[in-house]
Amino acid sequence: MPSARPALARRYAEALCDLLEGAEERQRALYALERLAELWTSRREVRGLLSAPSIPLDGRIRVLTTLLGEAPPDPVLNLLRLVVEHRRHALLPLLPQAFENALDEREGVVRVTVTSATPLRDEQLKAVAALAERLAGRPVKLDQHVDASLIGGLQLRVGDRLVDASLRTQLDRLVEVVAEAPLVRQSVQEGD
Repeated sequence: MPSARPALARRYAEALCDLLEGAEERQRALYALERLAELWTSRREVRGLLSAPSIPLDGRIRVLTTLLGEAPPDPVLNLLRLVVEHRRHALLPLLPQAFENALDEREGVVRVTVTSATPLRDEQLKAVAALAERLAGRPVKLDQHVDASLIGGLQLRVGDRLVDASLRTQLDRLVEVVAEAPLVRQSVQEGD
């Protein structure tokens, strides 16, 4: 059931937040979760190892910990053990984002995505952050994305709200308005 996976990843991430103390331990946990997700998605042998019932659970965890390079905090190891033991490997790519979201929520921060046609300069990012904070009513963290198809302007996503000030959207709306204009419809009908 794919729709249940994000909700389960969120519950695991929230439980992990409860167990971690201090910013340094949270950063180490986030790094470990990102690395685990990367190993799972990019290396077929890791997927095979974690799924192999013939290898004892402790052996699989030890190998994975070695691949991580740096030992993650104990709560992350316990989470990994739980995920592997219950064969919920598909959660591994979802956990880093779920964990970041859980941390942001506890800190009262809203994550905002700004998408622009070209990378924004620092002063532009500051202005966008100020606007996003006014819209959200609390502090924000910006994630910047570039999408050349926007042509110009930007899109700002605050939670489930989208503020679309892109040139592409404005042009699309203009095309719709022109297509619906009485003179254009009449010309098209007369041309038939």
